[in-house]
Formats: sequence, structure tokens, C-alpha cells
Amino acid sequence: MMRTGFENLEKARDFGLPYIVLRTPRPYDTTTLNYNWQIWETDAYSLYSTTTDRIDAASAGLLVGSMERFMVKNGILRGTAEDCPPARLIERWTLFPLRPEVSGLYRSLVDTGSHVEAGQPCAQIYDPCTGALLETLHAPKPGTVFFQHDAPMVYAYTAAVKLLPDEEGSLSAADVD
Repeated sequence: MMRTGFENLEKARDFGLPYIVLRTPRPYDTTTLNYNWQIWETDAYSLYSTTTDRIDAASAGLLVGSMERFMVKNGILRGTAEDCPPARLIERWTLFPLRPEVSGLYRSLVDTGSHVEAGQPCAQIYDPCTGALLETLHAPKPGTVFFQHDAPMVYAYTAAVKLLPDEEGSLSAADVD
């Protein structure tokens, strides 16, 4: 959710998703429907799946279920909604990006949603011409793999993996950039 001053975090919890990510709007956001609905005091939410270039049945099922749960809890649909564990509210800046220093072929070593320990290898970057290993990205602290690059090629200094540090090991804004 964009932090507009009009966001409704309690209603966002009705989706039953594991995370609610808050972020500060960027200048281009002021032209989006989501932003403008919020500033005109209409609840607006963006739901994200684990993939965007292909259909992931498990992720799509989770999102459909979350929309049904939201509509039942808010009286839009009749039925019963199962209770879910409370969503973890996080600020976007708490996600720690792992950025390769080189471009190349991307090979993931972990699954999105999995827990990693400090120092654990998360991804490798290979030279597309020779196949030589160029770089291994390691988790700086324990946490959950929140986002992962999905294309076979990755550019240098692009967030290839984003980690959500464990609550007790959370990073500060100064640690991120």
C-alpha cells in the first residue's frame, strides 16, 4: 500500500495475506488510479503474485482466495471466511536487496518464501559466453526470501533477491542504501 495518509491497514488485513507492504509514493504514483482513489478517501489495494510473466497456479489460488475472503469479511459476498494468521506489516525499505556486481545468467539457489541464514548462498551469476561462475550472492542476515528475479539474465546492480530480515534481526534504513 502507498502511504498516503488515507490507507486502511485494518481493512487490508481482511485479505488474510501474510504481508502488508507500505511504501512512500513516488512522483509517478500521483498519476495512478490507486493513488488517486486513496487521496479521495476510497480504499484501494494492490495485490501481487509471485510471478508476472507466467501463471503460477499456487500463487494465483492464494490471491483468488484472499479476494474472496476480503469480500466475505466486508459483506460483498455471502459465506464464511476462514481466519488467517495476522499479516506482518513491513515498510518497503526494510526489504534488503542482494544486487550482483556483474551482469549474467541468473541461477537461484533458494525458493521464494523460504528462510535463509546469514551467509547462505542465495543465487549465482554465470558468464553467458563461457559458463564460468562470476559471483555468488549471500544473505547478509537471517530472513525470508521475499522477492526473487525470475528472468534468465540479470543486470549488474539490479535487485536479484530481496530479503525480509527476521524481526529480531531487522535492518535499519541506514543499512539499506
